[in-house]
Formats: sequence, structure tokens, C-alpha cells
Amino acid sequence: MSRIKTFNLPDLGEGLTEGEILAWLVKVGDTIELNQPIVEVETAKAAVEIPAKWAGQVQAIHHPEGTTVEVGTPIIAIDTDPGAGPLEAPSTTATPSGDLPTPSAASLAAVEVAPAEGMIEPGLIGGAAPGGRTAVLVGYGPRTTAAKRRPRKGAVPAQA
Repeated sequence: MSRIKTFNLPDLGEGLTEGEILAWLVKVGDTIELNQPIVEVETAKAAVEIPAKWAGQVQAIHHPEGTTVEVGTPIIAIDTDPGAGPLEAPSTTATPSGDLPTPSAASLAAVEVAPAEGMIEPGLIGGAAPGGRTAVLVGYGPRTTAAKRRPRKGAVPAQA
């Protein structure tokens, strides 16, 4: 698990796609606490202070003040375990296993395999419900008959 956590600009309101960084309340090297305000961001709706998701030490600030940033873009990097010593540089040589640990038999047995496409779990919308019925949203039951229409005024009845 990585010590460095990248904090992305969160969605600050329905439909907002970007925010302008007004002021950084921390700087690189500062030690911060969980939920400490770290940046002030202005959106089309309001100016808000965003709290830190993790405690640790600020490693990098990705955008200067005055920059408009899209939602989901990394804005700051936080080292969640600054007392663990210097960071190691990432390895440039790949191993055959891709640097991933080999899963144990117990962990492989605990994995649930996704159902085949089109399969719906019982009780979910569209799936079978107790009593052989089809689970649907309230008021939208499955159709059991064909639609019947009233004859139009002045229309000649259809011949059978």
C-alpha cells in the first residue's frame, strides 16, 4: 500500500465540473491533521474550504493559486506515514509477476465470480422475487395483458 495519497478535487455540488483554487492553507512540508482545512476553492455556487482526507505531511501541491481545476483532478499529495523514512524510488525493471503478490488459495476461494451477462440476482429489480413474481419498482408491475384502446368517435368498427 502506498504511503503517498493523492487527493483529487471533489465534486462540491450537483453539476459542478470545476473549481478555482483561491488559496492554499498549507504548504509543502507541513504536517496536517485529518479534516484540517487545506485549500479554499471557489465554484460557480460558493467558496468553500476543503478538509484533508488523511493526516500526514504535504509532499506536493499540484496546482498554484488562481488555477481552475476540473473535478477529479489531483490537487495535493500527502505522505500518510512521514516517520517511516525516505521514500523509495519506483523500480524501473519489471518482474514477470508484475510486482504483484501471489494470491493465496483462501483469498482466491473467497472471490465471487460475476454472473453471466443477463443474469439477475433474485430479489433485485427485474429478477425473480418470492412467490414466482418479478421484482419491479413500485407501481410499475409487469404487463400481463395487451393494451386495449377505446374506439375513436365516428370511426367505423374494424371487420373481424
